[in-house]
Amino acid sequence: MSNRTPHPIFAAVQAHIAQTGLKPSDFGKRAVGDANFVFQLEQGREPRRQTLQRVVDFISTGRTYQDLKAERVQRSNRGAA
Repeated sequence: MSNRTPHPIFAAVQAHIAQTGLKPSDFGKRAVGDANFVFQLEQGREPRRQTLQRVVDFISTGRTYQDLKAERVQRSNRGAA
Protein backbone atom coordinates (compact mmCIF):
# COMPACT_ATOMS: atom_id res chain seq x y z
CA MET A 1 0.00 0.00 0.00
CA SER A 2 2.93 2.41 0.60
CA ASN A 3 3.96 2.70 -3.08
CA ARG A 4 0.52 3.70 -4.32
CA THR A 5 -0.63 7.13 -5.39
CA PRO A 6 -3.00 8.93 -3.01
CA HIS A 7 -6.69 8.77 -3.92
CA PRO A 8 -7.88 11.89 -5.83
CA ILE A 9 -10.02 13.02 -2.86
CA PHE A 10 -6.82 13.36 -0.83
CA ALA A 11 -6.15 16.84 -2.28
CA ALA A 12 -9.57 18.06 -1.10
CA VAL A 13 -8.96 16.54 2.32
CA GLN A 14 -5.57 18.24 2.57
CA ALA A 15 -7.07 21.57 1.54
CA HIS A 16 -9.83 21.25 4.15
CA ILE A 17 -7.31 20.36 6.85
CA ALA A 18 -5.16 23.36 5.91
CA GLN A 19 -8.17 25.69 5.86
CA THR A 20 -9.64 24.51 9.17
CA GLY A 21 -6.51 23.65 11.12
CA LEU A 22 -7.83 20.17 11.94
CA LYS A 23 -5.30 17.45 12.63
CA PRO A 24 -5.48 14.63 10.07
CA SER A 25 -6.57 12.20 12.78
CA ASP A 26 -9.35 14.56 13.90
CA PHE A 27 -10.55 14.93 10.31
CA GLY A 28 -10.71 11.15 9.95
CA LYS A 29 -12.56 10.68 13.23
CA ARG A 30 -15.10 13.37 12.45
CA ALA A 31 -15.63 12.61 8.78
CA VAL A 32 -15.70 8.82 8.75
CA GLY A 33 -15.10 7.58 12.29
CA ASP A 34 -11.53 6.45 11.54
CA ALA A 35 -8.54 8.35 12.95
CA ASN A 36 -6.20 6.64 10.45
CA PHE A 37 -8.29 7.50 7.39
CA VAL A 38 -6.18 10.44 6.11
CA PHE A 39 -2.89 8.63 6.64
CA GLN A 40 -4.19 5.55 4.84
CA LEU A 41 -5.67 7.69 2.07
CA GLU A 42 -2.26 9.24 1.52
CA GLN A 43 -0.79 5.75 1.23
CA GLY A 44 -3.25 4.79 -1.50
CA ARG A 45 -6.28 3.52 0.42
CA GLU A 46 -9.24 3.04 -1.91
CA PRO A 47 -12.30 4.18 0.07
CA ARG A 48 -15.73 2.78 -0.67
CA ARG A 49 -18.34 4.99 -2.33
CA GLN A 50 -20.20 5.52 0.96
CA THR A 51 -16.99 6.59 2.70
CA LEU A 52 -16.22 9.05 -0.08
CA GLN A 53 -19.72 10.49 0.27
CA ARG A 54 -19.18 10.94 4.00
CA VAL A 55 -15.96 12.84 3.30
CA VAL A 56 -17.68 15.11 0.75
CA ASP A 57 -20.60 15.70 3.13
CA PHE A 58 -18.27 16.54 6.02
CA ILE A 59 -16.23 18.98 3.93
CA SER A 60 -19.30 20.70 2.51
CA THR A 61 -21.60 20.72 5.55
CA GLY A 62 -19.46 20.04 8.61
CA ARG A 63 -21.81 17.24 9.68
CA THR A 64 -19.74 14.59 11.41
CA TYR A 65 -19.96 10.84 11.15
CA GLN A 66 -21.41 10.80 14.68
CA ASP A 67 -24.10 13.34 13.68
CA LEU A 68 -25.16 11.16 10.76
CA LYS A 69 -25.22 8.04 12.94
CA ALA A 70 -27.40 9.77 15.52
CA GLU A 71 -29.81 10.93 12.80
CA ARG A 72 -30.14 7.36 11.48
CA VAL A 73 -30.93 6.10 14.98
CA GLN A 74 -33.54 8.82 15.47
CA ARG A 75 -35.19 7.99 12.14
CA SER A 76 -35.28 4.30 12.92
CA ASN A 77 -36.72 4.97 16.38
CA ARG A 78 -39.47 7.10 14.87
CA GLY A 79 -40.29 4.34 12.44
CA ALA A 80 -40.50 1.76 15.23
CA ALA A 81 -42.85 3.83 17.37
